[in-house]
Amino acid sequence: MYVDESGNLGKNGKYFTIAAIAVDDKKAYHRIARIMKQACLELAPEGEKPLDEVHSTLLKFEQKQDLLNKLATRADHEIFILVADKKHLTFELSDKNRNIGYNYLSGILVKRIVRKYDDDICFTFDGRSTKVTSRDSLLDYLRIKSNIEWGYKHNLDLRQSDSRSVYCLQAADLLANVSYRAYRDDKHHLLDIAKPRIETVIEFPFAKFNK
Repeated sequence: MYVDESGNLGKNGKYFTIAAIAVDDKKAYHRIARIMKQACLELAPEGEKPLDEVHSTLLKFEQKQDLLNKLATRADHEIFILVADKKHLTFELSDKNRNIGYNYLSGILVKRIVRKYDDDICFTFDGRSTKVTSRDSLLDYLRIKSNIEWGYKHNLDLRQSDSRSVYCLQAADLLANVSYRAYRDDKHHLLDIAKPRIETVIEFPFAKFNK
C-alpha cells in the first residue's frame, strides 16, 4: 500500500487529499513501477538524464491522462482516496498543527483500508511529505490507533520512504494530485479514468462535506 497527499493543511485552499494505491502482488508492483520509471525517462528534457521522479503538479493534462490510462489497463490494484473539506475540520489549520492534522486524516483512510482487507498490510508513506516528530509521528500514531482503538489483530507494517526511489509512491502522488484538482476545479475528467480501480472515496467530514 503506497500513500501520498496533495494540497496543504494550512489556511490556503479548500481541499486536502490523500490517496493510497493497493498493489496485489510483485507482478503488479513491477508493472506500475515500470510505467512510472518510463515516464521519468520520457519526460526528461532531450539529451538529459531521466528525471529523479515524476512530479504530478508539473505534468500537463495530456501527460496525466496518458499515465492514468496506462495504470488503469489492468485490475491489479485498488485505489483509496480521502478528500477533506478544510472549512469543516475541527482542528486549527496552522503549521503547528499540520502533523496532528495529517495523522488524524491518514488514520481515517488507513482504518477504512485495514477493515476491508483484514490481513497483514504494509503501508509506505512518502517520507518527504510526512514530516514527523517524537510522539506526534505518523507511524506511532497509526500503530496506537490500530492496536488499541481498531482492534486490528494482523501485522501492520508502516514505513516512510523517499518517493524518488519508490515508483509506486509516484503513482500515489499522481492519484492524490488528480483527486485534489478534480475537487478544487470541479472537473473529474482525469479522475474518471481511474474510476474502475477506485475502491473508496471518503469525503470528510461525512455530514458537512461541501456544505
